[in-house]
Formats: sequence, C-alpha cells, structure tokens
Amino acid sequence: MSQTLPFYIQDFPFNKEILDRLDEIHYSRDNWPVVYILIGGKFAYVGETKDLFTRLSKHLKHSLKKELTNIYIISSPLFHKSATLDIEANLIKYLTGDEQYKLLNANIGLEAHNFFQKQEVYLPLFESIWKKLIKLGIAVNSTNFIKNQNIFKYSPYKELTTDQAKSLLEIMKILLNDNIRNTIVNGGSGTGKSILATFLFKLMYTDIEAFNFASFGSDELEFVETVKLLKQKYPSPKMALVIPVTSFRGTIKKVFQQIEGLNSSMVVSPTAITKEQYDIVLVDESHRLRNGPSGAYRTHFETGCKRLGVDPINSTELDWLLHKDQTKKLVLFYDSNQRVRSTDVLPEDFMLLALQKDITCTFTLTSQMRLMGGKKYVDYVHNLLKCSIKPATAIFISKDYDFQLFDSIEEFVAKIRSRETETRLSRFVAGYAWEWVSLKDPTKFDIIIDRCKLKWNSPLKLKDWINSKNAINEVGCIHTVQGYDLNYAGVIFGNEITYDKSQNEIVVRREHYHDSNGGRTIESTVVLKEFIINVYLTLLQRGMLGTYVYVCDPALKEYFSKHIKKAVKLNSISLNSRKIQGK
Repeated sequence: MSQTLPFYIQDFPFNKEILDRLDEIHYSRDNWPVVYILIGGKFAYVGETKDLFTRLSKHLKHSLKKELTNIYIISSPLFHKSATLDIEANLIKYLTGDEQYKLLNANIGLEAHNFFQKQEVYLPLFESIWKKLIKLGIAVNSTNFIKNQNIFKYSPYKELTTDQAKSLLEIMKILLNDNIRNTIVNGGSGTGKSILATFLFKLMYTDIEAFNFASFGSDELEFVETVKLLKQKYPSPKMALVIPVTSFRGTIKKVFQQIEGLNSSMVVSPTAITKEQYDIVLVDESHRLRNGPSGAYRTHFETGCKRLGVDPINSTELDWLLHKDQTKKLVLFYDSNQRVRSTDVLPEDFMLLALQKDITCTFTLTSQMRLMGGKKYVDYVHNLLKCSIKPATAIFISKDYDFQLFDSIEEFVAKIRSRETETRLSRFVAGYAWEWVSLKDPTKFDIIIDRCKLKWNSPLKLKDWINSKNAINEVGCIHTVQGYDLNYAGVIFGNEITYDKSQNEIVVRREHYHDSNGGRTIESTVVLKEFIINVYLTLLQRGMLGTYVYVCDPALKEYFSKHIKKAVKLNSISLNSRKIQGK
C-alpha cells in the first residue's frame, strides 16, 4: 500500500497533570483505542487501552510505573481493538529486541490473532510508527536489524501458536497437580520449544499485578484463571532453565539478562542441579543431556554424582533431574531426532519415563514456527535422508522456501555470501567429515574442496559462534548451531555419508567420520548412521528462509539431484576463489 497511513505520536511528562491534559488527544476521547509507551531511565512499559484516564490513573499508583517520567501516546483513525493489541504486541517485541530499555510488561498475551487487513494495512502502519520512534530517539535500530538479534528471537515476548498455547495451559495445570511431577514436551526442530520455555519462565516470574488480563479474549478465560491459581501456589518459585548445550546456554543467559525480572543465573548447566534444590526446573534441548561420564567431562560428572550420593557408572544427567531431593516439578523439552552423540541420554530413558503415566504427562508440538517451508519441508528432508520420497513428490518446490543443490563449491560459497549481505545470519555448516587440524595449527585449513579452503569455527568463539564477527568466513558444526536460527544455511555433506543405489539407502563411511566425542568409538554402524543422519537433519532445519546444499560424495550427489532443485549455473560470477576460514 503506497498511500500514507495516518497516525499521531504525542508526548507528555508522565505525572498527575497528564490526567487533566487528555482532552488534548483527540483519539483518547469517546472510548477510541490508543497505544502508549511509558519511559523513564532504563525502563519502559507499553500498553493499549480505550480508557486512557483509568489506565494512567492506575499506573500513577503502581510502585514501578509511577517512577517513569514520559509518556508517548500513539493514535490513529485506523485503530480498532484488534489493531491496537497487535501494535502493542509488536512494540513490546521490537523494543525488547532494540535493547535500549528493560520492559516492565508481563508476557504480551497468549495466541496471535488475525484480523481484516492485518498484513496489508497494519503491518505497514507499524513500520511507519517504528520509523517515527527512531526519529524521536525512542528506538535506535530498524525492524530488519532487530529480527536477527537473539534477544528478539528468544525473548518471552512472543505470541504462541495454537498448539503451544494448549501445551502451555497443560503444563500450567500439571504444575498445579500435586500427583504429576514430570512433563515431556515433544517437538521437532522449529516447533517453538525454546520460546515456550522462556515464555513460561517469564510468566512464573511476573507479579500478578503486572498482567493486563483485560487484553485477553473471552476464549482465554481458562488461561487467566490458571495463571491466578499458579501465582497462589507459587508466589516466589525457585526455578532454573537447564540447557545442556554450552553455546546455546550462553546465548539464552544473555537474553535473560535483558528481561526485567529475569537474570542470567537462572540459566544453568545440568551440573548446577546437583548443587541446589528447585521448585520447578525446565530443560531445553533435553535430548542433549549426557548419559554418563566421558572425556574431559568425567570429573565434573563424577563430582555431581557424589553430591547426590549416586553411582556415576549407572547414572545420567536425566537421573540427576529426576532425583527426588532436587526438583519438585520437571518439564523436559525433547526431540529424539536431535540426539547427535553417543554420550547423549538414550531415547529409551525418555520412553521409560513417559510410561510412568501416574507421575508423567507427555504431549507434542507440531506447528512449524522456524522454517518458511513449513511442515512440508521438514517432512521432505526426513524422507530424503530415509530414502522414502514418493515419486509424486520427487522434487521439493515451494514459493516460500529456497532449497537448492549446488554442483560448484565456488557458486555455493558465493550464494551464501550474497545472502549474508542481503539478510545477515547466513552461515556455512557441515557434518564431521574433516579433522579439526586448525585447532592445533591455525595456519592450516580443515576443509579443502576443489579450490576452496575452509576452516572450522574458531575455538575462541564456540559460545554464540553464529553471531561472532568472523562467522561468515568459517564453517559451523552441529555443536555450535544446534538450537539457533539462521536466515540461510549452506549445508556441506562430507564423505562420511554416501548412497547405495542398489539398496536405496544412505550408507556411512566410518573412516571419514571425525567427531571424537560424537561416535568414533561406536561399534554399531546402525547407531553411528542414526547419529550422522540426525546431525544432517538438524543442519537442514536451521535456515528459516532457505537451505543450500553441496555434496562431496558423487553417489549421494546423484541421489540428491533427483530430489533437490539444481541451482542455476552462473555464466559469470565473481568467485575470487577466496579462501574461507571456516569447528
């Protein structure tokens, strides 16, 4: 829509005198809905209402909000209740992602709602409002920039999908049920497990007075009543968010540090659970919990077992979490297809826990939130690696998702680099088909394909490698990208995986597999194949907007070429054969 969309932003000092000046705001009269931002120091609060006088009167009596010093009132003849709720939600999300203020808001609501001309009119209207806020000095960064920030992706200020909302309500009911101790939330890559975990955590640490229950619809009354009961049962809960993956744990720590009411110490490793007792423990990426002592972690594991008085030989980190003295309520977010190391807890352990139906509840998230290709793409790549694609769906085609196979490594590299320039957060990732020789000798390259020389991700940037400055010049591995979102992923399939045409199956080549912690000691080829397939499935589901594939093995490349659209060969391309650093 090209025409200018009308809106107004008026600012006033926030004190008792504002109540006498509301007549100056045309659209604040006659129950016309408005959106407003309260600001003071490093704090802000976003609200919407059709009764500005009553709402501001309450804020002026609130212990924290009354300390805010300025109010910016946003009005428009286009506003109606659904529109102002949507703009309020977007302001909360983007102001959080902009990181100029800590917001005093509770969660922004339960489910996202659609309404007439939401995309055609009100999304452009919000963009215009945001640009004006930048001019006023309230915001700093563009919405496109903010969308790539971790604080935006993983903050608790998100609307939930329908099945997330249902799962949240079920978890809340379980927390109220003294008979049920454990909850297993199953969900594949991109179904929003991490968002649900942070949403629930923020909800539990938000004062009941901070909830604007009036913004919830009539269909959400059960949610409202359940929140009130939770606050009565857990007025000051001691909680922890356990994340086994070191890099992702560091990222979520940074997110929690930016959210009012939360702090980085609430995000912990599994070992922390052996040191303290908790009312409620949430575990994200629980498929990466360790199944026993191994390698450099052996001493830490044995120390944790000693604290709990359990046998390290027959214990797992899941056992720690289930220890009766450590956690009263346990919520596990789980995906069996992301178990990528022999040291990860066995799926059978989760199955046995799920079978204890007197103390354990399970449910599944199915909506695809990450990938623009949706569930269709997720199912397709699963079938691709299972060699079970039906003839009717031989080639994956989607107008919303860019999935291409490259014959040339140079063109593959150039494509990811161009996407990095366009959208940022475009990265090279690969399976463990190459040794990490640059770890000991930084002058050497790890991955050499034709004229391209690449290095694994820098050992100095293993935490939050995705967002490190030199990431575009390196190649990430499963341990530095698991849990993260990319805009575009360039996935390199190495020589540890091939295709047997006569048997129509993926075959692993053990001699080319180089993850020392991931399975080189595994005797069973079937088990090793499961790990390798899970690694590639996870890598293929990192890119939100698209995935580009390069395959080293000729047989596998031939098989993929029947099912992945071939990238168009470029007649002239400035490849430069630039050396790419890139575990």
